Amino acid sequence: MAITTVVNTDEITVLGPPASIDLQVDIGPKGERGSLIFAAPGEPTSVSGSVAFINESPKLGDLFINNDTNSLDYGSIYQRTAVPGNPDTWTFIIESGLRGLQGEIGPAGPAADLDIGTVSTGATASAYITGTAPSQVLNLVLPQGPTGPTGAAGATGPTGPAGPPGPVGNTGLTGATGATGAQGPINEASYYNVYEFTSASATSASFTYFDQDLISFVTSTSYPEVYYINGAQGNNLNLIRGNLYKISINTPGNPAYIRSFYTTSASSIYNEGVENNGEDNGDIIIKVPFDAPNNLYLISDNEKTMQLVFNIGDSITEFNYESFDLEEYIINSSGSVQIGLLDTAVYRSADINVQIEQNGNYKHSLVLLIHNDSTVNLQEIGTVSSGSITNTFNAYVGTVEEEFSQLAGITYAVIGLSVNNASTYPATVKVSLKDKVLR
Repeated sequence: MAITTVVNTDEITVLGPPASIDLQVDIGPKGERGSLIFAAPGEPTSVSGSVAFINESPKLGDLFINNDTNSLDYGSIYQRTAVPGNPDTWTFIIESGLRGLQGEIGPAGPAADLDIGTVSTGATASAYITGTAPSQVLNLVLPQGPTGPTGAAGATGPTGPAGPPGPVGNTGLTGATGATGAQGPINEASYYNVYEFTSASATSASFTYFDQDLISFVTSTSYPEVYYINGAQGNNLNLIRGNLYKISINTPGNPAYIRSFYTTSASSIYNEGVENNGEDNGDIIIKVPFDAPNNLYLISDNEKTMQLVFNIGDSITEFNYESFDLEEYIINSSGSVQIGLLDTAVYRSADINVQIEQNGNYKHSLVLLIHNDSTVNLQEIGTVSSGSITNTFNAYVGTVEEEFSQLAGITYAVIGLSVNNASTYPATVKVSLKDKVLR
């Protein structure tokens, strides 16, 4: 075997004496080649591969680089490896870092809002766009063609809309106010109610009235002269604010005045909304003002005992007692209906609030109850109504019927109510009973 010189004296430098040395080198057999790097366009698909493998056969460990600049795998690296079932193949080991993969399609841009701009004439046709997307304007240049023949006259178009009205002229001078006409007669239907007042002796010798001079209640025992309302002796009347009333006075020699205080002094006469105050044989007309006090008084100038209290209230159109626990009943007969129970073993007294609606009229009453274990006393201490409703309260001490098994055997004060004409005009009753004093 021929020996090739791989070392010469030019490659050896002696750093110290002697000036020369003898060097003997043993050369061994040629070893296998190391791994090679091949480069060619595309992928290494066979043992022979492409032009990259001329004069060489790929072996384990060799690398291959795809240098196809038009490929997405440009710059990718493969290695010759052995895998089970195929001991001699190319394996992809490094993805290209030179060119990224194609990205996802981005969201659609805003729709173009292209408007037609100017249209002008020119030698040649052209178009150009101005503005910034998406709002842009297309301008056109069009060559002018020859004038065409005159067309036939079209039909007359419809009449256009009327133009806007002209400006309003200046306001003329206001004419003089005419004189106020005389008060016309009031239609009887306009009155909310009409009352006939007469005078006669009291129905009882023992009659209690308020003495304005003594400022106290006095009892007369000589059948004094008193007011009668629609033929019945009365000492109070309910009026509703905002309503019109006619009070027909037939008490000759005893003028009647509506007053704001319980006195016959001139300063107490109440004239707001009142006509003919002081009549003794005629009509007193009153439209109760909305700011009227809660009480007005009809008092004769000559007879102390001819006096009457007007209870002034508001028209009640809805039940609205938020602090009460209301019970509702329908009365449609002339009999009495039970509206409440008071446990006499627990409570001595109670307050009863009752509101009755009948035939479009309302009445609200406050009733006090007290018992002594055997007798129940009821006192109606206040009432306001709109229209005519007549009712009666009654009460007794007794036990509840057996049908109310949970209450049977307990002694109660049983409260009842009857309403006149309920068989013709059924009455809706709402009741709140409040226990008041424990025993």
